[in-house]
Amino acid sequence: MTSDTKPPLGAPAWDEERARWLVSRTVIVGVTHLAADGKTVVNREHFHGMIMSAIEGQGIEVVCLSGPNEGQTVTLPPVTSAYMDAKPGVYTLKSTGLTVENPDVTVSWTVTQQLKH
Repeated sequence: MTSDTKPPLGAPAWDEERARWLVSRTVIVGVTHLAADGKTVVNREHFHGMIMSAIEGQGIEVVCLSGPNEGQTVTLPPVTSAYMDAKPGVYTLKSTGLTVENPDVTVSWTVTQQLKH
């Protein structure tokens, strides 16, 4: 996965203080799945959850709080700089229509399919 968000110039991918702060925060996650050409959108998914752990080199674990993956744990890449503070408000998840009020952070990832040989 690669992040759609651009961390501040010079920001490290991993910040231990930020990682500790992220744990127990609510997050909205957006994942865009692209075809192997890197341009064609195959699928978009959105979910919200609670960050359960953030371990350098292993990943950031999120427990899904609603939707089809409710209760499941998803491990996202260990890149704390991709998590942006969310502005207060009500967010509607485009892929599910669910609403989330005042999440702590948001993150977006892009997954590109591998070329088949």
